[in-house]
Amino acid sequence: MSDIVEQAKKRQKEDLRNAKKDEPIEISYLETENWIAEQVYAQNGEHNEHSEHGIERENRFIIFNKSNPENLEYKSEIELNNKKYIPINNKLVQEKLVLLSTDTLEYGTDKELVSEISQFVNHYCQLPPFYEKIIPYIILFYWVFDRFPFVPYLQFSGLTGTGKSTALEVIGSLCYKAIKTSGAITVASIFRLANQWKGTLLLNEFDLGDKRGETYRNMIQLLRSGVEDDPVFRIEGEGKKQIEFYRIKSPRLFSSQSPIADAALGSRTIDIHMDKATRRLPLYKGKEYYKQAQLLRNKLLLWRFRHLDQINLEEIEYGMPELETFDKRVQQVITGIFYLADKDIRETLITLIKEQEIETKRQRLDEIEGQIFLFIVEKWDLGERVAIGEIADYINELRFKQGYTRKITAKKIGDIIRKTLGIMTERTNEGYKIILTPRKIKGLKDYYGVQSVPSSLSTQSSQEVDQTDTKEAFLDQIEDKLPF
Repeated sequence: MSDIVEQAKKRQKEDLRNAKKDEPIEISYLETENWIAEQVYAQNGEHNEHSEHGIERENRFIIFNKSNPENLEYKSEIELNNKKYIPINNKLVQEKLVLLSTDTLEYGTDKELVSEISQFVNHYCQLPPFYEKIIPYIILFYWVFDRFPFVPYLQFSGLTGTGKSTALEVIGSLCYKAIKTSGAITVASIFRLANQWKGTLLLNEFDLGDKRGETYRNMIQLLRSGVEDDPVFRIEGEGKKQIEFYRIKSPRLFSSQSPIADAALGSRTIDIHMDKATRRLPLYKGKEYYKQAQLLRNKLLLWRFRHLDQINLEEIEYGMPELETFDKRVQQVITGIFYLADKDIRETLITLIKEQEIETKRQRLDEIEGQIFLFIVEKWDLGERVAIGEIADYINELRFKQGYTRKITAKKIGDIIRKTLGIMTERTNEGYKIILTPRKIKGLKDYYGVQSVPSSLSTQSSQEVDQTDTKEAFLDQIEDKLPF
């Protein structure tokens, strides 16, 4: 894999060297050791505050000098290392489907900015009270997400009429380079938008489709990959195919009726369940809404400039001390937001982290690996060694009840047990049986958040125990057994 990465990088560098010197490269963000450049876009005099700079283009760069923060420059192009860079200028920009800042604007203190964000959000939508305090810090985090190795997604779920689409629109309008899309977006579109803009993708009415389809699997894999810095590889080109890599890490906001079903993707997502509003909210968004959102984006751009180089990941190399007892995945999701929050909000975030950990463990138990684990641990507590064939029969019976007609082979179950759960097996006269140690079973119980099978279940045979009842019995234990 490292050879493929190096070849792709080498070819892309060669392409840049071979490009004509006068052929500009479109880009929305550029940074050196001394300065940061961000693309801004304004129409019809929206940026006339700085019209004295003589820039007639609607697209331009604002240059933030790290050693002289008060001295902002405005340029229509940048020359660096014998290459010319210009702002991206396409229909997404012209039609304002990418929500850019138009300039920078002084915001006062961080506390004052958080208060302004909170007032704007709460005026146009109603979130559950708990999240009203946290959302401003999620928005701030998204403006500096590129300084962190992991970026969590945000989802608004709920029934029709609960305001989830409104929440996505209002909060998305304040996020870093928000890109408005529909839930019907394709995998290829996400690749290219994320790689080009590194902005916040807004996916309204997002439906992943048939869980058994190839499109679903590809989309899930793509979204899982988009939370971290690792590149994603694609075969591109007409005729002669070449391997290209894309950097697709960026914030993403979803709205849908149901929470994300995939456990791995769900564990990377903060889900806000919306209920019907209990107070009167604006039915339409007029000029004042768009004006306020634009002013806040301008303030947030200045906040980004001032804070990017203040973030020191060495301070949190091992995470935040207050979070060290939580699941590692949950720590990844919350740490960046926790890092930016003040003391009072950190206490509120601890509650969110507890809920996130419980939900993460619930989702793990919903996956086939979790179902296998429940069966194994039940037999373990009864002192029985279970055969892979027996597990396969059990899982296929459950899947049949859930509407699946295609059976999973014992070989596939064995692969999950050995490669995913990390449990060894040995061949016996009765087929392959699992080998468990106290250390291994403890690690799995900690991972899934359970301690033991209730005695009422242990007295029943596996054929007599309904999966739903078994899972719920385990889930009832989670809140009492988690380490907080």
